[in-house]
Amino acid sequence: MGELVTVEGVKVSSLGIAERTGTEHKHVMAKVRKSLEKQGIDLADEFSSTSPCVEISTYINRGKEYEYYILDEKQAFILAGSYDPIFLGKVFELINELKEQIKQPKELTIVDYAKALIESDAEKQVLEQQIDEGALRGEGAENMIDADGTSAKMEALRIVGLPYSDEEIANAKSEVEGKTEMDALIAYLQELGTALKTRR
Repeated sequence: MGELVTVEGVKVSSLGIAERTGTEHKHVMAKVRKSLEKQGIDLADEFSSTSPCVEISTYINRGKEYEYYILDEKQAFILAGSYDPIFLGKVFELINELKEQIKQPKELTIVDYAKALIESDAEKQVLEQQIDEGALRGEGAENMIDADGTSAKMEALRIVGLPYSDEEIANAKSEVEGKTEMDALIAYLQELGTALKTRR
């Protein structure tokens, strides 16, 4: 629980570490606090930063709410280093498994596609309403798309599960070169409308 695969890397929960290593969660939590204290990191200050190395979250078990920590890779290894080599090895394996997920695009289920369609339909309706109200008229009409950065953005989105093909990424620059943000918005809405019609 709480294991995250992001474009920046992996984050590991104290629950995941406890489960993988067979350690009681309360002991892992105490070790995290002690480790941060030794590094001079105050949890209260850390949570207010924009990119914290440790985040706090909660889960419900038998109707009661409990806290757990989500650690970045560095903090997970610092924590693991305070235990024995077997513990460190298990955390290392967990992080490597999560890194493998970054390399392999997530396979989407029918439920994932359904959620994406619902969200896309809702976004389309909001955009159409804004266009009808004139909220978007003129906005983006003159702003050119950054053709050079488009392929890199698509690569990053593919890492987190969007099904872009190698061909689509390779052709991205030529597809958007000379186009404005408004051109892209119109093309997106047209493509979305077509996709929704064919899926219904």
